[in-house]
Parts: sequence; C-alpha cells; structure tokens
Amino acid sequence: MQGIFDKIQSTTYTLLPNGQTTLCQLIMENGFSIEGKSSCVDPTEYNQFLGEKYAYEDALKNVWPFEGYLLAEEMFRDKQLLDEYGISFE
Repeated sequence: MQGIFDKIQSTTYTLLPNGQTTLCQLIMENGFSIEGKSSCVDPTEYNQFLGEKYAYEDALKNVWPFEGYLLAEEMFRDKQLLDEYGISFE
C-alpha cells in the first residue's frame, strides 16, 4: 500500500497579505488539492518556518478523511465484485 507522503505530488505555501496567515496547498498524485492553514496573532511575530510547518500539518490532517473515504469505497467495490462472482471467504 502506498504511503500518504508518496501520494503528494507538490506542496505550495502562500503567505496572505495580512502577514500572519500561511496557506499550504497539497496537490495529490491524482490532481486533487487539499489545503491547510496556520495563523499567528501578531504579524510582527510571524515566523515563516513555523507558519509553513503548522499549515502543512493542518493540510495533512485534512487528507485523512479523503483517504478513509477512498479505502471504504475500495473495500465496498471489492465486496461487490466478490458477491457478483459468488466468492466468499467465510
């Protein structure tokens, strides 16, 4: 099974004009994009490394519901196929 990090094709970071919010966009191998964000309270305290780190972590957190859906869909389709051919493992 392919790891989640292997499915990430590219990562882009954007600091919004307010100087305190960082967006992270992950482009997955199938072209789907998933976003994460982080913000600091005071733009004079903005730290690029931390802003990108936390935005990336948020984006990764947002990947998991989609991965769960894909796994459930794959299991459902596999069961349908087995049922269609009368195959049982019980």
